[in-house]
Amino acid sequence: MGCCGGGRKWHHNQRYSTLRKQCIKSGEKFSDPKFPPHDSSLYFSKPPPGVVVWKRPHEIVDTPRLFIEGASSSDVTQGQLGNCWFVAACATLAGVRELWHKVSHTGRRQGAVAKGEPHWPASGSCGTNGNLNDISCITNKGGNLSDALVDLTGGVSAHLDLTLGGYTEDLEKRKTLFKMMRTEMDERALMCCAISCDEPLHHLQVSVMSLFTIFKGRQKLRMVRLKNPWGEKEWNGAFSDGGSSHGFMFSVSQLTRLCSRSPEWAKVSNAERESLGLVFEDDGEFWMTFEDFLEHFTDLSICFLINTSVLSLSKTWNESSFHSAWTIGVKGHHSDRSGGCLNHKESFLRNPQYKFDVRDDKEDVIVQLLQKDMRERRSEGVQQLVIGFHIMKVEVNREYRVHRIHASAATSDYIKTRSIFLREQLPKGRYVVVPTTFKPNETGDFLLRIFTSRHCDATELLQSQPVIPWYSCVRRPVIVTAVTVKSASHLVAQTAFGGEPDAYCIIKCEGETVRTPADRGTSNPKWDTTAIFYRARPQVPIVIEVWNKSLLMDGFMGRAELLAPVNTNSVQVELPLYGRRSEKAVLKEGVVLVQVYSDDDLQSI
Repeated sequence: MGCCGGGRKWHHNQRYSTLRKQCIKSGEKFSDPKFPPHDSSLYFSKPPPGVVVWKRPHEIVDTPRLFIEGASSSDVTQGQLGNCWFVAACATLAGVRELWHKVSHTGRRQGAVAKGEPHWPASGSCGTNGNLNDISCITNKGGNLSDALVDLTGGVSAHLDLTLGGYTEDLEKRKTLFKMMRTEMDERALMCCAISCDEPLHHLQVSVMSLFTIFKGRQKLRMVRLKNPWGEKEWNGAFSDGGSSHGFMFSVSQLTRLCSRSPEWAKVSNAERESLGLVFEDDGEFWMTFEDFLEHFTDLSICFLINTSVLSLSKTWNESSFHSAWTIGVKGHHSDRSGGCLNHKESFLRNPQYKFDVRDDKEDVIVQLLQKDMRERRSEGVQQLVIGFHIMKVEVNREYRVHRIHASAATSDYIKTRSIFLREQLPKGRYVVVPTTFKPNETGDFLLRIFTSRHCDATELLQSQPVIPWYSCVRRPVIVTAVTVKSASHLVAQTAFGGEPDAYCIIKCEGETVRTPADRGTSNPKWDTTAIFYRARPQVPIVIEVWNKSLLMDGFMGRAELLAPVNTNSVQVELPLYGRRSEKAVLKEGVVLVQVYSDDDLQSI
């Protein structure tokens, strides 16, 4: 079902270079079948605010150019379509030149596609200075800042409801949030914020440009620099300070003078602000204290830009991506992959499953789940699904689907949204992430992305158990056994230097070997490592060896044998350690604690 992402997938299979060649070859102007010049492309349930006339760029200006003298956040302006969510995202993106050039085909190419120039909606007055960015041209079929930032950058986006975090009342929470925002902005995250009201088209949405701290005497002031896409311009839309359909949008000075709860900030004169460099000449920029920011803004969207380049001095991530779907099929068949969230324990594990490894002792892991945009199918009654995912820690050598719910490592929120992500610090081991809808038997396409510091060997788990071809000489497994080496006690290091051992275990079963991490500097190590074995000869014992890790040569400390017949009750046993080879009967110092479960149903765990 899944497809691990190496190949690039083009939106609606529309590749710019291919479309351009087709238009030049045919001599026909491009008309996008996915975005036809019709009101239905702009609005879903409401009519446009006026008559929309669709024009080609050359019908608007004599020499069309997307940008003149480069792109900047000041170029992005709001029209009458009400798509402030997209305008604010573009303003944020335009402030990062290298990102904008990846998203937009600008520069020498922008005037080379005259044969393929698309229709642009021109509602009301249009710019005539040759800069086509003065025209708002993107659909208003609903949207939000997080989705727009993800679609434009390929990053992962988080949404914070500032009204629910208790930030206005709790100083420590404010400090933590400010530190997090500043850290992520230093890592080149993009941020937008919004002031929401009852009507979705009445939102004020602006870009966060920077965060900084200044001192007024002994007082520390945390500041936020913001960018308003509308600037000082008159705006005839519904959001105005009078609440009527015609009025003046909040200006830079009005936004800067939003009633302040900070008396220290009020004491900073305009001259002092100018001397501190807190004066912005660009149209639409303003600044305010962090306390005022949290008082007036209701939503914050952060787009984390994931650096996957191998040639980089900053932190890089390894990405694994999978395109798949939740589907309904015959129970037990691989087409039956829609089991709902963890609330539905009887069907949860029917969902798609993906394993990945954490190779360091502690490692940051980012998981993002995106569902296909369903807005274009709303006329059919299709809506976005409530989605999320659950991460389980599993056996370190698991290669087949999970059939019993394992220990929880992390769980995302479940939200009716395009994209959801979770950043979690996980200990070393193997994990299975299960992307789900909230309810069972809901269908839809999704994209799962896993980011780790090192290669994580992420794969989809497709098979439920080992499949042995009929012509193979290999014996078929008849029993499945899970062995957890929990700990050991009273070990003695067999070295000339003495000291406490750095002990680890090796578990051997029918030619397969699993090694635990070393627990350093203790004669009572704890491992709590679980391995799973599909056994064809259950009468042959499982061997557990204990070793002392050393710089020159690892030292053998003891060996135990574990008989694990069918027993569907998980049992815990303490095994004495013996020597090996000629010393098999010699009792060694120490014991090892093991938990074991065996079942002749190969799909029991």
